[in-house]
Amino acid sequence: MAEQLESGLAGVFTLLSQELQLPLIRRVIMMMENAGEAPPLPEGLISPQITTGLEAIGRGNDKQRLTNFLEVISAALGPEQMLNLINPSELVRRFAASDGIDIAGLVKTDDELQAEQSQQQQLALEQQLANSAINDGATNPPATPSELSGTPAAATAGVPESRVQTAA
Repeated sequence: MAEQLESGLAGVFTLLSQELQLPLIRRVIMMMENAGEAPPLPEGLISPQITTGLEAIGRGNDKQRLTNFLEVISAALGPEQMLNLINPSELVRRFAASDGIDIAGLVKTDDELQAEQSQQQQLALEQQLANSAINDGATNPPATPSELSGTPAAATAGVPESRVQTAA
């Protein structure tokens, strides 16, 4: 029933949890700290978030909306064009958030993805250079001793090496 209310009221539950429940919780925490009933929480380290109840229902609704959006875009533009338009990292983050999953350490950060991409590009360049060196060796065989000495091989063909004169 709550899901029907959430979908029917277009996210009112989600809005209430953020606009009413979250400020109320922050106020209660502050009052408990001032009264000495709870130790002060380190600023910036702990921040209350709504993760259950109506907020969770809202996230489930967000997941359904996101899924519908992707289906519509894929049908209208085709899967390949949709993939060009959608940011995969953000898509994964939103799906995880809709299920209440903490992605810290689970999903690679943009910096980690960029570092991996740089490393892959570096490895590809090294492989390309190695292949280029191998191909150059195959098309340009090693020089013969007569080529190294500067004497044309055709001119000395059949002549014993002791009789071939080289330019000094």
